[in-house]
Amino acid sequence: MGKADVYESDYLENEEIFADLVNGVLYNGEQVVKKEKMEEHRDRYEDLSREAKILLSKLTNIKKIPGVEKEEFERGEFDMCKAFEDMKEEGKIEGRAEGKIEGRAEGKAEERENGIRSALNIIKEFSGSREQGISALIKEYSLSRENAMEKVALYW
Repeated sequence: MGKADVYESDYLENEEIFADLVNGVLYNGEQVVKKEKMEEHRDRYEDLSREAKILLSKLTNIKKIPGVEKEEFERGEFDMCKAFEDMKEEGKIEGRAEGKIEGRAEGKAEERENGIRSALNIIKEFSGSREQGISALIKEYSLSRENAMEKVALYW
């Protein structure tokens, strides 16, 4: 699922926005569908006409639905509610995967920062100089002199 599809999935996940879309497309703007009633009357939206499904897909710029063949999609032969649920679930899976990657990167950065702080504390405890701290950070953490000096100023 591309970034645009994820945003569309997030957009359609909002039941109020989805209800407004359905009201605009199917009921000429009349507020027939209320977000509170969407689950209660799910069967009404599962059985949309082929034309309504195709129109909703075009209006929401949905190009593909997980588990629906291209030909079925183009003919509007799919369950619209299931399609939105599948897209929502796929977005959640992608979000969790991205979150894990970001979490690992943040964890590594935090671990590196803790290592720098610990190294400077050890040098300081053993009466080392700031210059020795800078040299150690340049050597052990491949920091530029400028970055090493910033870390020493921050943690010394």
